Amino acid sequence: MNIIITMPDLEKEGSEKLIEFYRKLGGLIYFRVPFLPKKTQAGERCAIVSNGVLIGSHKIVDMKFVDEEESERLSHGDWGKGFYIIRDSMTFKEVDEKIEIKGFRGFRYFDTLISKNDK
Repeated sequence: MNIIITMPDLEKEGSEKLIEFYRKLGGLIYFRVPFLPKKTQAGERCAIVSNGVLIGSHKIVDMKFVDEEESERLSHGDWGKGFYIIRDSMTFKEVDEKIEIKGFRGFRYFDTLISKNDK
């Protein structure tokens, strides 16, 4: 099952800057969660909420526990060891219509994603 996460709120026009960032990144994106989703597998999608709006999704490539050494290499030590959802930035798909969703911590299950690229 797909999941949804909230990225930290950005300044005005932040979601457009975030979308541009995802399109240019060209690598893997790690997102720390308190525990791994049991109903989700690699290959499913992770939707992104920014500034209270659903903006798009990435394909999940892995979900795993990351040790301290790997965490320092990937995030310069900012996030620490823990459980991570790993997304492929190259698979970002923007949604057709921005949907308002109140921000939250961690992840939630999300069964429907409508993308500009899926039509």
